[in-house]
Amino acid sequence: MLYVCYDNEAYMNTGGQQSTATLPGTKTTTTTSRGLAGARKKDIVEIMAAHRIPFAATASIGYPHDLLRKVEQARS
Repeated sequence: MLYVCYDNEAYMNTGGQQSTATLPGTKTTTTTSRGLAGARKKDIVEIMAAHRIPFAATASIGYPHDLLRKVEQARS
């Protein structure tokens, strides 16, 4: 099974709500005056590594050759 997690930095399926994946200083439809004080962005790759899956990687569409190489590696 190949699982791809797209991190768009917000809960877009529920109207752009703020979460711990939202970058500091970003304003969303649910940002309070304090925001998520003290909350850090979750390190998804570290969470995956903790579950000892065979392969985990990060990629950006800004580097398409790297992305494709990592998808091919994951598929193999």
